[in-house]
Amino acid sequence: MILLECKDITKFFPGVTALNHVSISFNRAEIHALVGENGAGKSTLIKIIAGKYRPDTGEIYLKGKKVQMTEPRKAIEQGISTVFQEYNLLPHLRIIENIILGNEPVGKKDRIDWQKARAICIQLMENLQINIDLDLYAGDLG
Repeated sequence: MILLECKDITKFFPGVTALNHVSISFNRAEIHALVGENGAGKSTLIKIIAGKYRPDTGEIYLKGKKVQMTEPRKAIEQGISTVFQEYNLLPHLRIIENIILGNEPVGKKDRIDWQKARAICIQLMENLQINIDLDLYAGDLG
């Protein structure tokens, strides 16, 4: 069963076509690797799937339903989470803070909704079958 499908994705940046009509599908319970030279568009495609960039053309389907990942929060709500190659843990922050950094769920008065953040992190940990105390500081992990 196709879990995630990108059809005919194109992304332009000033002076460059980063993705040119890219189509790819991901089946449930499979592991994929995107391999290519620097500038091939790997990170751009992942950032489109994760809602950080919007495609200029093309469509994304999740479980057969057309979706628009207009922001990272929307992707996270759909169960899509990414860790980018540039990502580094901040040792002075707790694990929960490192996981949600840049995608913090917002509650009342535009403050971080820590209850929702914890629920998101617990779900991610369960999906990955990882058992780490979310309140530990990253620098204490060793």
